Order: sequence, then structure tokens, then C-alpha cells
Amino acid sequence: MGVLTEGTPLSWNEIVPICQVYRSYALSQLVKIFEKCKDYQGDSFLWGDELEFTLVHFDHSKKRVQLLLKAHEILPRLVETNKVNHDDTPSIAWHPETCDFMIEGVPCEPYGFLPSYLNTVEANMTLRRKQAQEILSEQSDCEYIINMSAFPRYGQGQFIYSSAHDDLQEVTEQSIHYPDRLISPIHPRMKDYQGDSFLWGDELEFTLVHFDHSNKRVQLLLKAHEILPRLVETNEENHNDTPSIAWHPETCDFMIEGVPCEPYGFLPCYLNTVEANMTLRRKQAQEILSEQSDCEYIINMSAFPRYGQGQFIYSSAHDDLQEVTEQSIHYPDRLISPIHPRMKQNIEYGNSAVTVHTSLDSITSNFEDSRCHPSKPEEIQI
Repeated sequence: MGVLTEGTPLSWNEIVPICQVYRSYALSQLVKIFEKCKDYQGDSFLWGDELEFTLVHFDHSKKRVQLLLKAHEILPRLVETNKVNHDDTPSIAWHPETCDFMIEGVPCEPYGFLPSYLNTVEANMTLRRKQAQEILSEQSDCEYIINMSAFPRYGQGQFIYSSAHDDLQEVTEQSIHYPDRLISPIHPRMKDYQGDSFLWGDELEFTLVHFDHSNKRVQLLLKAHEILPRLVETNEENHNDTPSIAWHPETCDFMIEGVPCEPYGFLPCYLNTVEANMTLRRKQAQEILSEQSDCEYIINMSAFPRYGQGQFIYSSAHDDLQEVTEQSIHYPDRLISPIHPRMKQNIEYGNSAVTVHTSLDSITSNFEDSRCHPSKPEEIQI
């Protein structure tokens, strides 16, 4: 994953149409890099470190410490300082962080593989702090650069040192704890920030089980392929007062996945809707299961405790272990979902025929339809 140093990030709506293009490029490049480097041996072990510094202002008269929003001012000077080549002083690479009260410093050159390089780490860290502190001390003796995992007064009262005041009616983040002026004006991903709302969601994976009360045991229920079409159909109907749920198959036929069709919003009040949405998902699936039996349930659990232990599947069928694909007594073929796209050899998506290849030379999928698909990228130079 590369560091964005110049250019303007695309918006989500601009990214969606070209996602598959760049997935194809990435896979092709991964294969070419692997083929180029797979026989490398005996390379030296090189390593480095990264320090993230916090800028603070000490108000001695009021006995308080506040965040100092000066990263955008001192970073250009730090970069300029390290452009000058000093033979006896290692160069430091300085980068902006998302917040304007933080900067990141890393060695320009990695440490070597000899044990003696361990003795140079502390001196390099000291040099980074010294370079930044010298610039801060030119203007004030109350401004410092420190290392800490979290600023303890973050979001509490006047925790920012600045003469400006936030207009909370116009800030992008709509937050009294994270006003817009905390955002770095020089960070590549933030400088062109247009104020897109922060949207989020969740994902629940449900397990279908059958309670055998007479034998006092619980077994996995292979009915995902039966109830999923009905769940999808239920949510295709538009209910203005009920959120829609997107249901998806899992690899195993005893599991289904449910996610909200629409993401939650950025306001804190949306946190109050999560539990109700999760309850709705469980209710929709349980209602279908309860139509046929009062012994079938949908539950949430990380792992089924009796998985693979004798008669752990509720079914009247028996496996012919001589013909199963998995050749496993713990994972018989009937556990595999018959409707999961990745578990079929040939998948039809509308007019697109997708053939999945397992060899390394043809790891990407071939699409044969009228959609635009780029030619294979040329071999990259390493």
C-alpha cells in the first residue's frame, strides 16, 4: 500500500465504476512481483521505526496543556532541513498526519542487519525530536513536541490552543469534540476533503440450529438455501417504516449473513438504531424457521461447539464418503452451500460469464460481455 503524496483522492462515486479495473491490475502486478522475486535468497534484514509526535502548548499561568495546531507550519521547514545532505547526520523523512497537531518522522535510510545498528536507534529518535523542537522554540518557550499514545484532555473543554473559534453550524464533522480546524490542511487525503458524511454499518453471521429435545442435543440445520430466497423477497418489498436488510449466503449451508441495505448515518443518534436493526434481522429469519418447526432457531455464535463430533448435522440424508469432494468425515459435502457463488464452478451474472481459475498464472477472472475491460498491464519495473 503506497503513501499518497500528491494528487486528489477520488470520491466514492468515482471509485465504484473502476474498482474491478484496479483489482485486475493489482492481481496482475502481484503475480509479476511474485514471479520476479520468488527465487531471491540471502537478502540482508533491513528494518526501521516510526515515531508520531504530538504538538502541545503549555499555559503555565492557567496550569493547563492544550493541543497545538502547527504541523502545517513546521513540516515544510523540517522537510527543507533534511534536504541538505550532512554526511555525519542521518536524514529524517517527515510526513503529515490527519490531525494538525501531529507529525510523523521516520529514518530516510533503514537500519542494517548488524547488531551494532541497535545502538543507533535512540540517537536517531533524539535527532527527530531535536529538529522539531528547535523550530518550535524559535517562536515560543511554551510549545513542545512530545510522544504519547493519546492526549488525555482530548475533547474536554478548551483543549485546543488557538485564537480562533469554531462555528459549529458549518463544520464538516458536525462535532463539538472534533472541530474542523483539527484536520490537517496539508495531508494529501484531507486537503481536498469535501465534507462527505461518515457512514458505517455492521455485519451479522447467523447459525441455523435444530434442537432435539428428546435426545438433548443441538445439531446444525442445513436450510440456508431454503430460507434465503424468502428473506430476499421479503426485503424487496418497500416498507417505509422498516429498514431493508441485505441477506447473503455463506460457504456453509447452516449460515446466513445479514447487513443493513443502507449505512448508518454520522450523527450519534444512529447508535440507538443498531440494536433494533439487529433484532429485525433475527426476527425475519426466525419467523420463516418457525413456520415449519418449533425446534429450529437462528443464533449468533463464533463457533459451533459440536462441529465434527458425531451426528452434528440435522438431516435425514447420509453422506457417501467415497464420492464427496472434500473427502472428509468432519466436513461432508452437504455442509457446502448450494447457492454460494464461489462454491459453483460456473457462475452466471446476467450476461457475464465468470470462470474462476486457481492457477497462479491466471489468477484474475475473465469477463466476457459488452462491458469495458482494460487490457493486461505491462510488467512493472521493480
